[in-house]
Amino acid sequence: MIKMRNWGALVDENKVAPFASWFAGHYPATEPPAAAKQISATEAAAAVAPERGSGTIHGDGQAGAIEYTKDCASCHGAGAEGTGGGPVLIEAPVLYQPGRFSTLIGKGEGRMPAYPQLTQVDINNLLEYLRGIR
Repeated sequence: MIKMRNWGALVDENKVAPFASWFAGHYPATEPPAAAKQISATEAAAAVAPERGSGTIHGDGQAGAIEYTKDCASCHGAGAEGTGGGPVLIEAPVLYQPGRFSTLIGKGEGRMPAYPQLTQVDINNLLEYLRGIR
């Protein structure tokens, strides 16, 4: 947690123990790092292609900013610039893949924890906010 804070993660003191416990349970020190996944050029292109009809999201960017600050900024940075704990979200392809984004938020992936309590309205608000960051 000290390393994450040194990278800029905004982790409140009361959240240090729960975060550390979650990471230790999901990524034990004895477990070797995962091998890099090999994908084809077609799979790579599909991973960054916008979903059809993904241009219009009806969300409240101000509500999304509040949700982002509460749940996301500690890993992705106050301005979504990434902090080492989470990737940069500015202009990330997943922001134009609302189905994938919703699944990622709801179920988590890799080191990202799941946030199943967020509704589709919350997710649309996050998308609206994040798409507005340049």
